[in-house]
Amino acid sequence: MKNFRNRPADFFAGRYGVDELGRFMLIIVAVSVVISALTRSSGMYMFNVIILAVCAARMFSGNISSRMEENDVYLDIRNRVIGVFNKEAAGKVRDSAYRYFRCPNCSQTVRVPRGKGNISIRCPKCKAEFIRRS
Repeated sequence: MKNFRNRPADFFAGRYGVDELGRFMLIIVAVSVVISALTRSSGMYMFNVIILAVCAARMFSGNISSRMEENDVYLDIRNRVIGVFNKEAAGKVRDSAYRYFRCPNCSQTVRVPRGKGNISIRCPKCKAEFIRRS
């Protein structure tokens, strides 16, 4: 006689389960449910049903390799989108640690670290020296 407590575990054995793409789809459905409740749109209702059906089919799928490939494609796209914003934010943080000056001799831009007080700066292009407060 089988143990009834193990039935859910037995059912989910060999199934794919929830991954990042599945979580994203569930978030989309949650936001869409709120929008459809406010707009009372039957089209949004059908959209929710379709997305939930696809999400459930992915979770209960036994074809793990295909679901992993789908998740990898999603993660690649997500990382590209997030990477654009991270590069901009990282550049702003990186630039805030430096001050930029123009060489009075050749107008070359020179980057120096902030907070060093009065420093002598040597232009890398024309080798002229000038003093500025960093």
